[in-house]
Amino acid sequence: MRSKPFHFKLAGIDVYLPTSGAIGFLLIAYFALPTAMVLADAEKVNVSVILIAGLHALAIYITIFIHELGHAFAALRFNQKIE
Repeated sequence: MRSKPFHFKLAGIDVYLPTSGAIGFLLIAYFALPTAMVLADAEKVNVSVILIAGLHALAIYITIFIHELGHAFAALRFNQKIE
């Protein structure tokens, strides 16, 4: 088996974060730019707009991660195999 760059254990569950997830993160942040510009009251993209969009993307990723952990914990609770 090849090495996974972002691999760790959380509460006994092997967690693998694919490097291709960075593409999804960047896409979410890109599409959040117009909203971030309104929130930052900016006329063009600047550091604060990029920071707001990045935090938005991070919040979405953390939410998805917690959701998927819920599936894994439920599977363990009912003695199901998880991959």
